[in-house]
Amino acid sequence: MRFMVGAWAVCAAWAGEISGVVVADDGMPFLAPVEVRLHCAGSETASTAADGVGRFRFPAGQATDACELSASAAGYRVSRTPVRGLPAAAGIPALVLRRAGKYQGETISVSHLAALPVARAQFQLAARKLFANEIAVAAVFLRLAVEIDPRYASAWFELGRLRLALDDADGARQAFARAVAADPWFLAPYEPLLLLERAEGNAEAVWDFCEKLRRINPHRTYGCAPGE
Repeated sequence: MRFMVGAWAVCAAWAGEISGVVVADDGMPFLAPVEVRLHCAGSETASTAADGVGRFRFPAGQATDACELSASAAGYRVSRTPVRGLPAAAGIPALVLRRAGKYQGETISVSHLAALPVARAQFQLAARKLFANEIAVAAVFLRLAVEIDPRYASAWFELGRLRLALDDADGARQAFARAVAADPWFLAPYEPLLLLERAEGNAEAVWDFCEKLRRINPHRTYGCAPGE
């Protein structure tokens, strides 16, 4: 089952008008512009930019049920859906963008959906600081997020990545371990933990993480040797 964050706008096509919301599958805010295009009869009919929370709208009279929508943003795969397939129910996004190069299912922890709103707000502030390359400031916001909600696995994971960028291997290991403890089914923290434990020669810890990864997703090796 896929979980998606921020899908709160109603998406519908009525009297020719099309409106909805584009969301990212990892729950992060879009830091690059999101363009939504309307294609009819194989060619582009209209395009618009989504607003700061992913909402878009095409006026009445520009579309038919034979048309298709596409959304794109830098760093994400293009997402497409037919206009006739737009959901009419509130809380269902029109288009979901997935980060380029990521294996489906690895991008988000369910803890992101359950995190306290104040903690999520800190997480989003950290994302904006990262986009501005303010790594140390982003780490402060992530520390606030996990202090507010220690179960926030996604925030622990991002904090671990920032600590690695700041050459704090021990701090990164602790943050990744907290992410795994908070959500054992969240795959993303396992790989950096494996690399850190291998670097320290901790064979028992490597074997333990490889076993957990095989149980969660037996279709990938994650660099684990058969004996690990």
